Amino acid sequence: MKTIFDFKNYKDYLVQLGGAKNRRTGFKSSLAKAANCNSTYISQILSGHTNFSLEQAEQINHFLNHT
Repeated sequence: MKTIFDFKNYKDYLVQLGGAKNRRTGFKSSLAKAANCNSTYISQILSGHTNFSLEQAEQINHFLNHT
């Protein structure tokens, strides 16, 4: 499994953490809860040009236990 340091784009990293597209893991829902937003917004971020706010990024880093 790749680590965060193997990616140049945080969206690719989060997509990889979420697993295969055809497998429901609840990862997007967990991210949404951690970032205090809707899971639809998470999907838009991961597939588009929108980015997390600084506050949301910090909350997600805490959720993922990044140091």
